[in-house]
Amino acid sequence: MDRKLIDYLPPVLQNIRELREINKAVEPELSLAWDAYALLLANLFLDSATELGVGIWEQELKLLPKNTDSLDVRKARIKAKWNLDVPYSIPWLKSWLAGLCGKIGYEVSISDYTIDVQLDYDALPNAESLTAEILDMLLAIRPANMQIMMTAFLQSYSNAVVFAGVSECSTVVEIF
Repeated sequence: MDRKLIDYLPPVLQNIRELREINKAVEPELSLAWDAYALLLANLFLDSATELGVGIWEQELKLLPKNTDSLDVRKARIKAKWNLDVPYSIPWLKSWLAGLCGKIGYEVSISDYTIDVQLDYDALPNAESLTAEILDMLLAIRPANMQIMMTAFLQSYSNAVVFAGVSECSTVVEIF
């Protein structure tokens, strides 16, 4: 709290010793209450939520956090689950992916009853686990007559290539 309680009293009452002592005793309790109120307001919104607030969001959405998840990964998982809805259009799907990957972290196209989703591995927080969860969510909301083809791109500057993939039907690796 940036102001003292004594400042709210008229100047005539500020000099009374009993009132100064009462205000001095009440000031720490009121400061704790204001801090708790600020924390409550911060946890109402996911972007400013603390560990406690994220835990409440996860409890509401029935999500189980992993021990290795950072706060940003947990928030991304909550955003993905919160915004999960049956996609009736490509603009909705693009909007949902933009919320997870950013404006340029993905590409979506449809051809021959296949929804092709390409993700930028560098744009996702903790991409190793989040790509599998995105695929699971996409499989849960896709139309019955559509296939999902999800590709995650990772730029590598070394001689060694490590590969791991998640797919509904098969895995294709192209190294060029």
